[in-house]
Amino acid sequence: MDERPVAIIRTFPFVFFREKSLREFVREWYELNQDDVVWICPMHRLPKIEVPYVYIVALNRLRYRVNLVGFEPGGERIFESGRRWTANHWMLMAGPVVKAPHKMVMSGFQGFRYSGFIF
Repeated sequence: MDERPVAIIRTFPFVFFREKSLREFVREWYELNQDDVVWICPMHRLPKIEVPYVYIVALNRLRYRVNLVGFEPGGERIFESGRRWTANHWMLMAGPVVKAPHKMVMSGFQGFRYSGFIF
């Protein structure tokens, strides 16, 4: 990548969709368009370059772009589903949710990758 990154790409792992269907995920994801909703995502390490966006890969497709709000220190969290999750850091994301303009195949990966502007 020759240009300065403006985003990170983060994969939601396949195991995430064992507990939640893609339809449920999409419905909850669009709740980010409300002013007071923030989505929390575990991160093993923090990006060293500050970027404004996060692209989301789910089920081998680049699906959405959201705003990166910031990060919180890691630790254990208990989610509404009752699931306990521990992370080194927590990434906070908010709307607006921008859907990919067309089908964009992208294999999943661990961690995150830097990216230029895609959509």
